[in-house]
Amino acid sequence: MPRKQTPASFAPRLMKAPLAAWYLGMSETKLAELVKAGRIAQPSDEDGMVRWRIEDLDDYADNLRRRDETARVPPQLRAI
Repeated sequence: MPRKQTPASFAPRLMKAPLAAWYLGMSETKLAELVKAGRIAQPSDEDGMVRWRIEDLDDYADNLRRRDETARVPPQLRAI
């Protein structure tokens, strides 16, 4: 019997590195590289559990430039 898959429209609000990387369509190595470079927000580290907030992952994805676009305004500056 095939295993049921979680619908793509459902994602937990907090994600461990493997799920966060999958959510963004990249490897864990690339996720770590982008976090280190400051392009993706640092994860929370509450009670020894390292997790990324879905909003932070969405901010990264929503602000990726398409090949023919100029640089977008960072989310921090959009609120000003």
